[in-house]
This record gives sequence, structure tokens and C-alpha cells, in this order.
Amino acid sequence: MTHPDTAADTTTLTDIRPLTADQQEFAALTGTHWIRASSPSDAVTVPGAPGTWYTADGAVIGTGLPDNPQGQARLAPGDRIVDGGRVLAGHARAGVAALRTFDRDSGGACSVTGVEVFGQDDAWVVEAEFTADPQTVTVISADGVEGPGEVVGWLSFSVPGDAPGESHRLQVTEQNGDYFVSFGDAGAQAGTHPFRFLNVPAADPDGHTTIDFNAAWLPASAFSDAYLCPLPSAVNVLDVAVPAGEKRVVRR
Repeated sequence: MTHPDTAADTTTLTDIRPLTADQQEFAALTGTHWIRASSPSDAVTVPGAPGTWYTADGAVIGTGLPDNPQGQARLAPGDRIVDGGRVLAGHARAGVAALRTFDRDSGGACSVTGVEVFGQDDAWVVEAEFTADPQTVTVISADGVEGPGEVVGWLSFSVPGDAPGESHRLQVTEQNGDYFVSFGDAGAQAGTHPFRFLNVPAADPDGHTTIDFNAAWLPASAFSDAYLCPLPSAVNVLDVAVPAGEKRVVRR
């Protein structure tokens, strides 16, 4: 038996699902702005944000904010405020602080109308074997920046259409006691987003677990180019189409 080619992926039934609250926020991100100014004297302006900004102790500091009683705000990574009709949030990567700006009325946010999702297919709930192989790898973010990442091993599995004995594998990281996977597949040639994410339960003592590809979800960067999601490594781009899970963002 052979795999369906990528053209066959276009005939798979899909639905259009409304955006979740998280996806609405993803679509509203207008910028991730790296702040390298380090004092009020060299504070910089940021597109989509009021006032001027600099960094101190791993946080971004805003001054001259019209809707803030003190005229100033300190945003550590994960902190957020509403000021000037926009949502502003602190962020950081590799020790460099950033200010994120959100606007639900932006053109990008208003263009996103839903998510195309493949129909549930239990054939894409597959058994997998985990093999430990901890190592440090190079992770490339959507903006091309490289950094170190820790992986814990491999998941080996077969998918619908595989010949007897045929299998595939994905390299995984550990996240909250389970596995996290960033993967691509051949369905991208037929319109599936170039990469998606998956959570997989940790293997049992014998190394067995289950991958439910129906649970694959789109990265935040599918909704806004201002997100800097980790791209799958070359070893995590499958040579078969995976018509399961979230497929792509729908825009006007």
C-alpha cells in the first residue's frame, strides 16, 4: 500500500471553526519589538505603543503613557497592560527584552475569520514507541534566530497507508512531564500550514505512548507574523501528508 499523494489531501473533508479566544489574541499581535535602550536618556519609540521605552533588570519600562496614572509602566516577561487603547505585553528571548503590541482592530486581526480543521479520523490516533536520546540541538525561530534547545528522544510510529514494516519518527522535547513536538508534513504542498504543534503523553515504563494527530494545532505565528515560534527541525518534517488536526488559518 502506498501513501495518498499530496493532491489527495485536498479532497479530505474539513470544517471551518471559529477562532478561540487565544487565537483571536494571536491574530491581534502587531509587533514583537526588541528593546536595546537601557536608560530613560536613550529610550525609544515603538510602533503601536504610546510613550518611550527602555529596559532594566530584564523588563521593559515605558514612560509617558497617557492612560497610566503614573505615566510609567514596568512590564516583565508575561506582564501586560492596556494603555492608549492597545494591549502591551513584556516578552524576552535569550536575555533580550521585548515589547509586544496587540490591536484587535488591526488589519491583520480583522482579516482572520476562522481555522480550517480536518474532520476527526481515528486512523490518525497511532501507537508510538519512545526512545530516549537526550541532546542539545539548534532551534531556529520563525524570524531566523538560532538558539539551543533540549530534546529528550524520539517517537517512532506508523501511519495510515504505510507498507508493512514502514515507520517514521519525530524528535521530541519534554514539557510539563509529557512530550512536545513541532512537526511539518507533505500536506503543506496542498495547503496545510507548513508546521504544527502536538502534545503527546509521556511513555509508560515500557516506552509505549499514543500520538493523536487529530489534536495537532496551529502555531501562533500562523495568525500573526509577529510571533517567533520554533520551526521544526529537518528531521521533524514528515515525508507523508497528515490530514488531521488544524489545517490552516482562514482569511478574508
